This record gives sequence, structure tokens and C-alpha cells, in this order.
Amino acid sequence: MAQKPFTFNKRDVLLTAQQAASLLNLSVATIKNYIYAGKLKSIKTPGGHHRIRMSDLAASIGITLQEVIINKSSLGIISALIKAIERKDFSQGHAESVARFSLKVAEELRFSDSQKNDLQLAALLHDIGKMDIDQKILNKPTPLTGDELSAIKKHPEMGEEIARSITPFERLSSIIRQHHERFDGEGYPDGLSGNRIQREARIITVTEAYDFMTTKKPYREAIPTKKAFVELEKNAGAQFDPEIVEIFLKVQK
Repeated sequence: MAQKPFTFNKRDVLLTAQQAASLLNLSVATIKNYIYAGKLKSIKTPGGHHRIRMSDLAASIGITLQEVIINKSSLGIISALIKAIERKDFSQGHAESVARFSLKVAEELRFSDSQKNDLQLAALLHDIGKMDIDQKILNKPTPLTGDELSAIKKHPEMGEEIARSITPFERLSSIIRQHHERFDGEGYPDGLSGNRIQREARIITVTEAYDFMTTKKPYREAIPTKKAFVELEKNAGAQFDPEIVEIFLKVQK
């Protein structure tokens, strides 16, 4: 059976020439040569820089997702997306940290290799929906308005939609959607509780919260590690799955 091309059905992502080159393990010069030769479509920014739709990159060069996985691994595919997100909300290293912490928990829970792979990918992609949110809202140093908070709360649904539009990542979409649900049912977007929330999402909820608390932001200082541990313990059974908190604290201490 012929492989399906790597395309986005509903949304697309703009890449720099450097990101496109990294994604395909090519030089930037090669990517630019494709553009100048008319083999690759690009959009020019007001500053004269090239921006490339990921779907155009796939279609113009004739690459398939499976070929990229074989050549560079699925983690390489999403590296450009992670960088684009982290530039918007000044969260450099956040996705990688959440993935690393999550895998430690998965090891304790004896996840299979395929389960660990899915968890890692979902952790790396959990904030992909933020690509559709105004950077000024993401980094606002003062309290958010009601409308701004509502916009922020849409990112799990946006992330689910993006993941669903990439066939090999469809299986991750529900994890991404659920990573802001709370164990007590007071989270969003669906108000799920307890075991109705996928275990992978419950893990990411804990590890993301820890990394968020212990990382400096433009609008606040980082919280000390011990204080973050206390916050996790205090909210176990409410915001967080208590079993996941217990395991996370065990592997981190």
C-alpha cells in the first residue's frame, strides 16, 4: 500500500528555513535552493525571511511521514513545533522537561515501550495548541481578563485538533486534550475526573505543574523545589492523581 503524504487537514504550521532544514536533516542552503528553484513554496515575511508551510514542505519535496520517522525519528519531526511554541511563551526546555519527568514516572508504572513512546510524544506536544494564542496573552505580566483566560483555556482543544490532523499522532490527541483536567473533576475542557482521565494525561498534569512552578517566568520568579513538592502533595486528590504525585515525588527526591 502506498504511504500517505504528511499533510495537515485543518491547520498548518509555518517553519523557518532553519527549522525545515533540521526537520529533514538537510542544510539551510539546500532548503533555500529548493525555494529559489521553485520546488518549494514559501511565504516572505515583511523582513524578507522565508516561512514554509509544513504541508508544502512535505508535498514539494515528496517526503512522507514514515520516511521521516525512519530517517530521523518521530521526535525529530516535532522539534520544530516545540521550538515555535517555546518562542511564544518563553518556555525554553519546558516540553523536554515534562517529557523527561513523565518517563521517570512511566518507568515506575512499568509502561511498555509503546506506552512510553506515546507518553513522551504527548508530553512534548502537550502545549501545541498555544500556537494559536496571542503571545501578549501568554506572557502578560498582570492578571488575565476573563476573555484572556478563556483564550488560554482553549489550548488543549486546539492542541487536540492539530494532533488529529496529523494521522500518526491522532492517538495522542485525547491525552493532549485532557492534560488540564483535574482529578476532582474541576478541570477543563470536559470536567473529567479520576480514572476517566487517561493515565498519560494525569502524569503530564503533575509533571507540567512541577516544571511550571520551578521555572522562572517573565512575570514571576521560580518556586524552590521543596515548595513545589509541598504544593503537589497539598493538591493530591484534588488537582492531581495522588498515586502519580506519590510516584513523582519518589523519583524526584
